[in-house]
Amino acid sequence: MDSDSKQIQDKELFASEINNFIKAIDIQRERIFDDAKQTRKMPDGVRPNHDADYYMVLLRRGYRKIEEIAKVDSRVANLKGKYLGLYKKIKIRDHFEHGVNFDNFPEYSLGIKIACGVVINEKQSHIVSGDQQWFLNDDHEAMRKLSDELIGLFPFQQIMLPRTEEYTDAFQQLILDILQRRSLFRAFENSIIGVDKSITKNCFVTFYSIDYTRSQLTDLRKFFETDGRSYKISSIFSAMSDKTVQRKHKDIFENEWKSEKNWGVSLDDLANKTVMHTERGYSLPDVFKDQLDELIDKLNTLLDELIVCLKKEGISVSCFVRSPDSDFLKNQQAEDFCEYLKLAKSNFV
Repeated sequence: MDSDSKQIQDKELFASEINNFIKAIDIQRERIFDDAKQTRKMPDGVRPNHDADYYMVLLRRGYRKIEEIAKVDSRVANLKGKYLGLYKKIKIRDHFEHGVNFDNFPEYSLGIKIACGVVINEKQSHIVSGDQQWFLNDDHEAMRKLSDELIGLFPFQQIMLPRTEEYTDAFQQLILDILQRRSLFRAFENSIIGVDKSITKNCFVTFYSIDYTRSQLTDLRKFFETDGRSYKISSIFSAMSDKTVQRKHKDIFENEWKSEKNWGVSLDDLANKTVMHTERGYSLPDVFKDQLDELIDKLNTLLDELIVCLKKEGISVSCFVRSPDSDFLKNQQAEDFCEYLKLAKSNFV
């Protein structure tokens, strides 16, 4: 069997599995309504909540299937986010494990609240579980639609989603290190400005300036990492349906990191020629601090937008204090640091 035929066969098998699931919940839903009719005739007969319990069991099976595939295909994770309200309802029978607000429980009559059961009426029949409700018309149809869309995504892409919070924390810590380093370097520069506004030049100042530049270029390069063994900011984009931040990152890469717009060499080339390699006869130019600062600020803003976007999509991540104007970055013991440097540099004059 060739690969195309096998893929068609695999899709047919998967579609059959999902369609059987849809058929099962359709049948079980009708049994709930039939039980309600029979209960009116025979009060001691089978109650609709018996079949409602099994209906919810079937929904949980569908839930586990989607959860399993979402771990390896970002498109399914996005589909899960699209139906987030519905997806949470599928766990309706589990919510007691996480605490409930009894004040929100529906009342059967004054003072008598419903813990679980089935409400059958002409407008909006639903399964009740504490303060949660699964509507047997609207939610059921939405589940069928979700299942149909899932079939349409086959074959699934075997792309492992990153541990998003771990990745965002890593890049926030990275930019925080870059911002702290910049604050200290600016304080150092201010401390050695002479009366004529010129910066004292000696071997220590030159050494420290070059080392600062190398350190910044090394860390900034990590925002454009492509090695699969390392943290890649592009891996976070795979967990997001909104591609706005991804497009901005690409723009920064092309127009800031790879661009030769100023002196005929890109920041990427500078990093490769001086940090990753030592090119014969090449030395760092001392004219691009403004461009370096501009790139730092743009990447810091990009992280802010990334976190906002992730939270909008229901992905929980931490947010570090990274504003250049924050007290945290302004109070970096710069005075003590500069006094130490003043003592140290005198030995190199």
